[in-house]
Amino acid sequence: MKFTPVAKFRENLIHAPEDGFISFFNSPFYSHKNMTGIDIYPSQLSFGVDVHSPVSGTVRKIQSFRGHSTLSNVSKLEYLILVQNDDDPSVYTKILHVKPARSLSQGEHIDVGDKIGEYIRSFFFARWTDPHLHCELRPKDDTVRARGALQLNLCQPIKKYRKISETPLEAKLVKHTPNALFLEVSEEVFSKQELTGLKVSIEKLGENALFSGIIDAGIPHFGHGGIFTENAYNISKGDIVKVNGIAIGKIFETDPFNKFVRFRPYSFHIRWKDMAFKGISFRLSLKDRFIKIITKTTNSFQYQIGDIDIVKFIT
Repeated sequence: MKFTPVAKFRENLIHAPEDGFISFFNSPFYSHKNMTGIDIYPSQLSFGVDVHSPVSGTVRKIQSFRGHSTLSNVSKLEYLILVQNDDDPSVYTKILHVKPARSLSQGEHIDVGDKIGEYIRSFFFARWTDPHLHCELRPKDDTVRARGALQLNLCQPIKKYRKISETPLEAKLVKHTPNALFLEVSEEVFSKQELTGLKVSIEKLGENALFSGIIDAGIPHFGHGGIFTENAYNISKGDIVKVNGIAIGKIFETDPFNKFVRFRPYSFHIRWKDMAFKGISFRLSLKDRFIKIITKTTNSFQYQIGDIDIVKFIT
């Protein structure tokens, strides 16, 4: 399995498998509203499979703790793994949602790609959440609490696109679970770069100007989303976010230095194959062109792999 750097703080690098997915903003929790946390998803999206370390360093702490969920099929325990980074020993990596391997011990040195445990269905998860590890870079003297993580940056640059498709968003079913459908979209609507994602446009309020970016969000259900863009310095509060020409939200925060903007989605639901869905998830990938639509309730489907239809945003 090959790994590539996807996020960083100064010289500290976080790696992800090249066939996996990542997200900074597709979550309701604090670090995902401030680009101080990253979720790394395996390609197979299966609980219980091996998890590989996103960093190199020395394991300094392994801890379990209990929590509560209204879901019946979640782990009773959550786990914390703290790794002191080789890149900079004053920085620790905080890892959640991974049951540590029995062989993993405090004081052990690990390298990027080493097995550290297995994915659990955490009590922090929603019913549609896929297996992933949550990762933060932390100051040595502030390693555990919910806030206080260090600001992350993308390792890969984001291209500018002169033209963003405004044709209907056609998608093909490639996988489904009782809680979600996974749909593949065309190359035309995804960015052509090392870190790929669905291209969106941002319409400048009161001006005839469009800027491009790639979207990372779970909307409208999480109430916010992020867009990575080299044009962040040109974008302002109130500018309109569009997916394939359809307005889906408004910008409320910009960060030109870190090259992202945040937006609040309008109220809408998704339709595909004449069925209404709760929302849609956009993540970043190093390989595949998937989006995910979330059912309103746990459901069984009559759809067939390979079915194709237009993804509609219904306000």
